[in-house]
Amino acid sequence: MVVVSPDVFLNSDAFLFLILIILLLQLRERKVSMARLLIMPIIMTMLSIPFFYITASSGWFGFSLVILGLLVGLMLGVFLGSLMEVKLREEDGKIVMKGSILVVLLWGIIIIIKILSKNYLNENHILGLDILTSIFLAITLGTMISRRVIIYQRYRKKNKFNSRT
Repeated sequence: MVVVSPDVFLNSDAFLFLILIILLLQLRERKVSMARLLIMPIIMTMLSIPFFYITASSGWFGFSLVILGLLVGLMLGVFLGSLMEVKLREEDGKIVMKGSILVVLLWGIIIIIKILSKNYLNENHILGLDILTSIFLAITLGTMISRRVIIYQRYRKKNKFNSRT
């Protein structure tokens, strides 16, 4: 049986192409709904908890790094969420959001930093792969949650304004 390391995919052209497609999709207008805002953070939380548990059970150092990653992600998400545009679509009255080119560029830079730092820290035996995975999952989860909270606040403001008119 052939076993393929996850690093093979992460360092492949297919992975970079997939990331490019995802980043470009951030530039299109997407309808805002509560379900869409909640689904991904819930799924991401459920997938991340086992990794966090393993890291936290290894000691206080791993646990504190996961908490630090979560805090960094929350701050990053607030910043990225503030750059997202939430507006009322004129033709049908739906509330839509759209990412800016700055958000896409920042996401691309963050992904590159994550990949390079994971490779460097793991190859030089500074941090283990399980701790690094948990840290990056915590950053991603924190970013996702806080960005969606910002979008939800803007959504409610637009929805409240829309219902008054």
